[in-house]
Amino acid sequence: MSSDLEIPTIVLSKEQLLDLPLFKYLQHPAIMDIFKPMTIDDLLELALDLESWKAPEHFQKMCSYKFIGYDQKNRPIWVCKLGDYTVKDVINRGEVELFERYFWQAILAVVKSIVAKSTEENPSQQAVCIVDADDVSNYRKFMHGPSE
Repeated sequence: MSSDLEIPTIVLSKEQLLDLPLFKYLQHPAIMDIFKPMTIDDLLELALDLESWKAPEHFQKMCSYKFIGYDQKNRPIWVCKLGDYTVKDVINRGEVELFERYFWQAILAVVKSIVAKSTEENPSQQAVCIVDADDVSNYRKFMHGPSE
């Protein structure tokens, strides 16, 4: 992830992290639905691990994300730039699990940018994501593995 602005870094113990708004937000039913097979402890371990994990560089070329600031409603704004790689490429390389980690790292960064503002500052507790797909030559091929 590249960013001109700083997103808070977690440098706390497990116990301290459990009390943070970030972790409470991650326990929201909508988020937990995404992480269905995970327990709260599994989610906590993943969040801590993703803080220091470095994604392969080619993932950043495939799908980079960048925090660019807050809008007038204090919602964080993120730009996601899609490259001309396909999901099939990730599958063929055997990197599905690594790409999932990259995806969760992006989700964690977005969540952190939301909770960096209090509910009084950002009552919607939402983020804005702008997707730049200019470099995708065939969007259907990008998203659908079996497509040629």
